Amino acid sequence: MLYDCRNSISTQGSHHCLRNYSRETVEMRNLPEKKKRDDEEEKREIRMKLYVLIDEMNFVAYNTICTHYIVSKLIKLQQILSN
Repeated sequence: MLYDCRNSISTQGSHHCLRNYSRETVEMRNLPEKKKRDDEEEKREIRMKLYVLIDEMNFVAYNTICTHYIVSKLIKLQQILSN
């Protein structure tokens, strides 16, 4: 005679519980993992924005230095021409 686990009281209860998990229950169980993934994604986005900002600041600083150099050369040239 074969043993039928569907008629067993102990397994019937566990099968019944597995079938009755609602989507909300499963989502609540996965919430800490989802929050961790969201936090990691947010950190990545912030890091990328920071890299872009630093790059823009370097560009502005370089242009400022170049502008200062050009203006100082123009002033020297003007002084030479005015003498």
